[in-house]
Amino acid sequence: MKNQRIIKNNYEFQSIINKKNVKQSKSYIAYYVPNDQNNGLKYGISVGKKLGNAILRNKVKRQTRHMINELLPKYENLNFKIIIIVRKNFLSNNYEINLKNLEYILKNLKNEK
Repeated sequence: MKNQRIIKNNYEFQSIINKKNVKQSKSYIAYYVPNDQNNGLKYGISVGKKLGNAILRNKVKRQTRHMINELLPKYENLNFKIIIIVRKNFLSNNYEINLKNLEYILKNLKNEK
């Protein structure tokens, strides 16, 4: 079930980003489009090379994925495809602040319906 929610293909990333529907917080930028398949939230996570080496980038992706899975029961009925781009500010914040920033984006998407 978890793997069905993850967007991995580059062409999917590009098609969502090119639509330019965006929500921002201090730690994240989220590009989104409505999910036409009506199967809930699908997400992809992108971390730029400016953030750090591969070990640090993978750690950031793991933490962000964990935050999404933690928030998923609240926002299960969201019907969007989201690309989450992690900002450099993520590293200076602690886990709770980053979680609140991610929840802020998901809450705004819920109101977008």
